[in-house]
Amino acid sequence: MESRKGAVIAATVFSLSACSVTVPVTGLMGDGSEVYKGTATGYMGGTGDIKMKGVASGVDCFGGFTYTRIVGGTGSKGIADVMCKDGRKATVEFLAEDLNKGMGTGYDNLGNPFVFTYGMTEEETVATFKALIPPKGKAENSKPRVPKPEA
Repeated sequence: MESRKGAVIAATVFSLSACSVTVPVTGLMGDGSEVYKGTATGYMGGTGDIKMKGVASGVDCFGGFTYTRIVGGTGSKGIADVMCKDGRKATVEFLAEDLNKGMGTGYDNLGNPFVFTYGMTEEETVATFKALIPPKGKAENSKPRVPKPEA
């Protein structure tokens, strides 16, 4: 009887753990010179959490997000609120390319751009940042935007 109870508990824990997806996250803020690395975990109910740390500075950033889930992931979108222990806060819109890959853009409370990707390499994240954020002095009023999903 005791082994059956243990099997039921193990099966329950296993099935609950399958209700989330955790992916690597890479972020860039401000001028893009500081890389942030961490994870984002999305839950089946349309919520999740994000944790990152500045590679050079060691600054911790964390937050939560909500998203609208589309079967297969492509086109799922959401909003993340990220807070860093150095006082910065950002609201970021994001869009999924698929279940394990996507990107988000926004600005922190100081007006600095913030771009993060999940399921992409650091090189892909840097390229995305450079493509979305105009160099200083060019298009000062333009804001980075999440690309529209391809139809």
